[in-house]
Formats: sequence, structure tokens, C-alpha cells
Amino acid sequence: MNETPGQTWGDGWSATEGSLPAPGIRAYDAAKDYTIRGRMYLQSLYDPEKTDVTNPKLRWEAGRVMALSMTLPENRKLITMSDADGTNKDVKNKGAALFANNLCNTYSEIDGRYPYDLNHDGVCDTATERQFLVDWLYGYENKATNVRRPWPLGGINLSTVAVAVPPYQDNWYQYAKPTERELFKKNFMKDLELRKTVAYVGTMTGALHAFDTGDFRNALNDGCVSEPQQRGFFKPDGCGTELAPAPRQYGSGKEIFSYMPELLLGQYRNQYVRFRNSGTLVRPQMDASPSIANVDLGDRNDWNASIKYDWKPAPTAQKQQGAKTVLVSATGKTTPVVYALDITNPTDTWYPLPLWEFNLQDLTMASTFTAAQLLDNTVLLPDNIGSRHAPSVVRASWGSADAKDRRWIAAVGTDYEPGDKRAGAVFLLDMKTGQPLDYGSTLGGKYAGVITFEKGSGIAAESAMLDLDQDGTYDVMYVPTTSGSVWRVNLKNVSTSRKLGDKVQKCMVARASTALLGNANANQTKLELQQLYSNLAVKLVRTENGAVVRFYFGTGDNPDQYTDGYVEPNPGPPTYQYHLLAFEDPNPAGDKPCAQLEPLWVQKMGAGEKLWGGVALSADNVYAATAAGKAADICNLSTTQNGASYTANQQTGVMPTPTELEGHAISAPVVHDEHLFVLTATGKMKVMGGQKWNNKAGASGVPKSQIMLWEPLPDGRLPQ
Repeated sequence: MNETPGQTWGDGWSATEGSLPAPGIRAYDAAKDYTIRGRMYLQSLYDPEKTDVTNPKLRWEAGRVMALSMTLPENRKLITMSDADGTNKDVKNKGAALFANNLCNTYSEIDGRYPYDLNHDGVCDTATERQFLVDWLYGYENKATNVRRPWPLGGINLSTVAVAVPPYQDNWYQYAKPTERELFKKNFMKDLELRKTVAYVGTMTGALHAFDTGDFRNALNDGCVSEPQQRGFFKPDGCGTELAPAPRQYGSGKEIFSYMPELLLGQYRNQYVRFRNSGTLVRPQMDASPSIANVDLGDRNDWNASIKYDWKPAPTAQKQQGAKTVLVSATGKTTPVVYALDITNPTDTWYPLPLWEFNLQDLTMASTFTAAQLLDNTVLLPDNIGSRHAPSVVRASWGSADAKDRRWIAAVGTDYEPGDKRAGAVFLLDMKTGQPLDYGSTLGGKYAGVITFEKGSGIAAESAMLDLDQDGTYDVMYVPTTSGSVWRVNLKNVSTSRKLGDKVQKCMVARASTALLGNANANQTKLELQQLYSNLAVKLVRTENGAVVRFYFGTGDNPDQYTDGYVEPNPGPPTYQYHLLAFEDPNPAGDKPCAQLEPLWVQKMGAGEKLWGGVALSADNVYAATAAGKAADICNLSTTQNGASYTANQQTGVMPTPTELEGHAISAPVVHDEHLFVLTATGKMKVMGGQKWNNKAGASGVPKSQIMLWEPLPDGRLPQ
């Protein structure tokens, strides 16, 4: 969460829990530094020795730990991608990329100073300013006077925390062939069963931070508590009792490393300088949610049919071969960089290994689309501004169901608002190279993995991926767009004869405004405003007629714009209503003509409420949490009306009276251990459910390799 500047900064620091240090004094202009600060917490919910009582306890706060422990900032591990061999490299050794040689050539007569005289000594010397910037990035305000920045952790806004735990039986594993399952267990799970747990989060200041999160175990028995731990456990230090629970290894919250993408290095200086019109400078951000997945890139650098997979991690730093745990992330709604790291083993000397960085504004790709549009004006140019959405990292069937056509990919959707005359797009990035997938080796298959949707409309959330034939490889994805539409994309159906952006078969299967028109349960006012700015929840259901896909979403207006949405004709309580909708796709394989679906059911939400957080599923219900206001920021959320949480039956839509929140929900609810978690915009956690924890229901005894907080997993399933 963010800690906005306040007069209480410095009060009680550091003796009082929750306090913050006073603002630092900037060397650049002697002004107080009121930069937004980030706060990240680890809290346990109950003691395994007594599971019938909720007992929340704060274990650590990462920003506070950083502030108190950073005695020698130069010892931090700040890394980027090396331009030589692509392995990780200390940021302090990339000075030329951080601070260009020509920056000291400019002098402002109006301001009477060099704009890039960072230490404000009246002289702009490239080597001196470059070193000052490096020291500042590492945590000093002014190393010459041994003054450290009081709170180095930047604001955490849109980035969702992702926690890498020891690998276990991932979703693809459930349907893989027995031989592959055995290789995965023997060569990957067993080898990494004691892997240290690490939490990853991005900040508004352009860094991905990794924090020590202790020793989580994907197992049922901790050697002390007689009751099986249905969702795993943190390793105990000895055994405890109900009255004196055992201390457990929750980690220290200390920073392990920070990653700063090489493609953004030239922007970090813009965070520090303040001069006339400096507000227009491009600043780096890591304002997006990372995804973590286990992948096997095989024994070759390409996807040749002779490739073999054995789920063995490479013994050396390998970018395109071997089994890995990878982290993939976009960098923000106005930053076009996507990157991937190998985070398999924190004890490896090369940890973390940067795998690749991709620029959505890649010039070769842009030229190819521009040329195609000149020949065919129906070709849509893909949006390339940036993305805040979590990538979906899966093994996909690319063009056919044959084993030779399987590819590990990251599906990255662009952001809410596309650039002028552009369309929201999903980029299917090859996990070996970070480049969009090609289909075959001919020109007709070039950039087949760039899929465009609707001109003027963006992508509403991450793509929901499904394995229809349950062979351990994903073959269809459902993509929500901000126009209120849902598109089905069939990855097995790729054709080089189709136009660029349409190489993969796609079909608009639902549109909110169309589905609501004439529906007796729907508000009929200005249906074109029933837009979509949150995630889908999907569910694969087996019927006597074959597989069907049910999907659920809610409508709202643009959470970034206070001028968007319905304009109430009269002052007073709002009247406009948005909706929850459910659909069933009887032809997810896409082998019948494309057609829009009628909704299974429609439910109105409270007047003035918008669904910006998204939806989540349990076994039988769909959950949603809403907000009220003009935009999803603290200044534009309503002070007179709260959001609410909704529960509806998946099949019938029957919905009890909603529960009013203490504030507003702008992130998806999470279903975990028979409890519903809703995080409000002000950082308050509302937990709904009984006192009993460690429930068997909803737990298969099979923990997963990733815990992703406050967002559904890419295939629509939720953490247990």
C-alpha cells in the first residue's frame, strides 16, 4: 500500500509500531522529500496449534525493515540486465546508461543552475553527478555527508504481491501424462522442496523488490501439530501448545534484491531532478502485478521437434533451456516494458537471472504492422503504451494439439486506454526469447502471436486461460475488453493466410450492452456505459454434451477517469446501476460459427456502485466487491457511500442482501479457506467467514507453487 505524505511523519519513530521517519532533506534543492512511501506487511491469521480462533499477528513490515536495517546502502543488491551477456549486473556498474554524457551541457539562465547538478554544488561534472545518482538509487540522500534516505521503499499502488513457495502440483500438472508428472516430482519438486520463500512486489519508483519470507512448506504435517495443515505451513522452530504457539519461520522481511529493467535505466534520474517543466519527463515505474510459474524450456534453445523435457533445472545460468521458476511482469500503464526473471533457486550464484526484456514499442514489429495496414486498412495497430495486468504464464497449444507445437508463453494484455487509432491487444511472448510468437518460418506467420481486438478499446484485465482437453496444455483464452466485451481466442487455430492481428482464431462471445438490452433484470439506461474494467472468473464444466465454459464479470466505468461514466441529471443519491453477468459458452473449442451468447443470469448492483475490483469463484458461488465514486483513487472515492460485497449462486444468480464494506474495494476479492477477503482502498482488510481455519473444504491437500495475493490466478482458479 501507499503511505501518502502527512504531518505525523517522524512522530514516535522508530519506537512506535506503525510510525514513519521524518522526511529527508534533498541535496538537490534542500527541500523536504515527501515522496510517496510504500508499506508491505506479512500477517498471520491463526496459529496452527489452535485453528478455531482467528488471531491476526503482524510478522513484519518490509518498508520499516528496510529503513532500520540499511546501514550501508552500497551493500544492497540492485541489479539489471547486463548488455554484454544478459546475466544480472549491478546497477552501480551501469552509470553511463543511468546518466548520459551530455546532461551537463545544459545550463538554465532562468533558474541560475545546471538542471542536472544533482548534488547542488554549483558544478555539473558528469562523473560526479553519475556517482551521486548511483548512491541515491542505493539509498543515500548524500553519501558525502553520510545522510541516508529515511524510507527507500517506493509507493506500492497497482502491483500485487506474488510469493514464490517451493514448487508443488501446479494446475497443468493435474492433467499431464504420468511420465511427465513423475519427472516433475523427481527432478523439480524434490530438488527444490526446501527452497526459501520470497515475496516479490513492484513499486511506483520503478523497482521490483524481493523480500525474505521465511520457510513455507508445501506439506500436510509439520511434525508438531497432529491436525494436517491443509494448505501447507511455515516451518516451526520447535513445537508449541495452544497457549504457547511455536515460533515459526516467517522470514525477516529484509530485502534480498531489487531489479531495475535495463530498458528503463535512462529514466531513473528523472525521479530526482526538479526543474522547470521537469514534470513532463518520463519516469520509471513498476506499477504492475508480477506472475510466477514453473516452466520447462527443454534441452534446446529453440522449439525444434527433437526437443526433450525432463524438468531438470540447468546446472549453470541458462536463459533458454532447463526447468525454471520464472517471474514475468509488465511495468505499468504508461511503460511499455515487459521482463522475465529466473528465480528458481535463491542459492544460485546467478539468482536472479534476467531472461529477457521486451518493448511493446519494438520498432521492427511496429513497422510490420504499419506496412500491413497500408496494404489492408482493416488491419488494427496494436496498442503499445503499457500494461498493468498480470501476465498469464502457461504451456500453450500453438496451432495444433501436437506435442511438437507446445510452447511456454506469457500472455500480456495491454492497458485500459489504447493509443490514438490503436486497439487493445494481447501479446503471446515466447518464454525462451521474450519475442511475440511466430507461426512457422514464413512471412505470413510473423508476429502471429500479436492479437488485436477493438479499435479504441483496451484490455480490461489479464486473460483467463483454460485447458479444454485436459492434457496439461492450455488451448483457449478468454479476453475481456473495456467496451464490455469478452473474446474467446482458440490457440490451436492459427492461420498464416489471415491478416496481421487476426492470425489466431477469435470470437466475441459476449458484450454487456447487447446482453442487457431488453433483459427484465437489467437497468436499461445508457447501456453503452456498461463497460468492463476488471477480471473475469471462468470455470470449465463437463456436461453430457461435452465441455462448456462458464464465465462471470461485472461492469463499471473507467477507474482512472473521474469524467467517465454516467452523468446524474439531478443532485442527490446516484441512480445509475451496473451489473453482474454470467454466461455459458457451449462451444469453447470454436469449431462452430461465431455468435454472441445470451446471459445465464443478470443481477443489478446497488445504485452508484462500480465493479473495479473484479470477481472470484468458490465451488458454488461467485463473489464481487464494489466501490462508489468518480474514480478509483482516494480523492475521488465517495465519502458518503461505501462499496459492498456480493455473493451470487453461480448457476441461478440468486443473490442475498449484499454486505456493506467499510470503504471501497478496488481489487478482486479472494476466497481462501472458506473465508472471503476484501481489501479496501485505504488498506483495510475485511475478512468474512467463521472462526474456523484449516478447513478441508476447498483444499485438495495439494498446495500450489505460487501464492498471489488479491488477484485470481491466470486460469480463473483461486488460491486455496
